[in-house]
Amino acid sequence: MTSASDPLLAIIEGARLVRAVDRVRRGHLRIETPFCLPDNSFVDVYLPRAEGDGPGALTDFGATVDWLRSAGVELRGRRRDILKGTLDALDVEFEGEALRARFDAPQALPDAIVRLGQACSRVADLIFTRRARRPSSFREDVGIFLETLPIRVEAKRTLKGARGPVVVDFVAFGGGRDSAILTLTSRSRGHAVNAAKAVFAKWYDLRGRDEQRLTVFDDRFEVYERGDLDRLGDVSLVLPASARGRLRERLMAA
Repeated sequence: MTSASDPLLAIIEGARLVRAVDRVRRGHLRIETPFCLPDNSFVDVYLPRAEGDGPGALTDFGATVDWLRSAGVELRGRRRDILKGTLDALDVEFEGEALRARFDAPQALPDAIVRLGQACSRVADLIFTRRARRPSSFREDVGIFLETLPIRVEAKRTLKGARGPVVVDFVAFGGGRDSAILTLTSRSRGHAVNAAKAVFAKWYDLRGRDEQRLTVFDDRFEVYERGDLDRLGDVSLVLPASARGRLRERLMAA
């Protein structure tokens, strides 16, 4: 049976392994995979700039370990054993704090992308081994503030995006226009880049909708790149969490 005679086969054969690819400032190729971290952000892997067409290695440049550390998870004891078992099963190495997947030739790159993307996703799941605690005190603090306003607020609301459903942290129903709100928080510069990228992706998928879009970032930590905040400013109104008067004004006037 061929894809020409079976439309379903054609759909499956046309499924993309890579969501996006671009070249970053240092010359490395950034590859956005379909694999996700527990916060629903997509896993990025990198092909360092190299000459020739021989063997090489993909890397996450330590982003997965940094993401876990920003959530309060250190790779010690039992977690280290789980990490080793996961990486051995996927033929992925742990070098320093980076995950690496080697390949023998360019033709083997797709397999390496799958192995490393899956490894990053599974290693990030170690977040579920930490002791139960409040999942996001910053998001909850924003929610508590919103509840003080004379408007109706719903948390974790799903909106229809250009590529499918998108979950936003809050939707405020007030004034003449509803407002969708996403929060951005991080304690480390490495994780802040990925967190800002995830927020941008959600706003990009929600482009064209009628809601006012607000990004509220945790300004207790100076970890955000100016360029990342400016990029978010292209698709939403960006406000520091400390500017509660401005946030109230925007929500009530919407």
